[in-house]
Amino acid sequence: VYAHNISGLQNSADGAESGASSPSLFKATIAQMIVEIIGPKEAGLKKPTIPEGKTRHLCGVYESLTTEDKATFLRVVAQQFGTDHEEVLKAAEGLPQAKEKSEGALLKAEGRLQAALVPRYHGLLCTNTLCPVPQEKSEGALLKAEERL
Repeated sequence: VYAHNISGLQNSADGAESGASSPSLFKATIAQMIVEIIGPKEAGLKKPTIPEGKTRHLCGVYESLTTEDKATFLRVVAQQFGTDHEEVLKAAEGLPQAKEKSEGALLKAEGRLQAALVPRYHGLLCTNTLCPVPQEKSEGALLKAEERL
């Protein structure tokens, strides 16, 4: 599934593939490529090992996109791989009970909250030195995309 070539992804964005809802296919392909790099949400808050080859391919895909498609790409990343606010709320709600139990329980609860606050795409951007886009610029674009949601 991952070996979807760049021109096929661009054709999906342009609506050139017949029989499919092209914007949906484009978004689904982006999401699938990212899931194969950072892992499914069900994997939890563990930091995955980021595969270099797939990350390099994803960067090549991004670089080859039009400005409009890059915006769509960043929206997909922000919407589907951003901070899970339900997890943040759940982790925050556990702080008062943990504080009453012990200092160790409080430290664990704080760790869960800290981990929940980090968006899933963070590992992709922070561990990836292969993309020529500076980390601050790419994260800034994603934060702006999240704000518009």
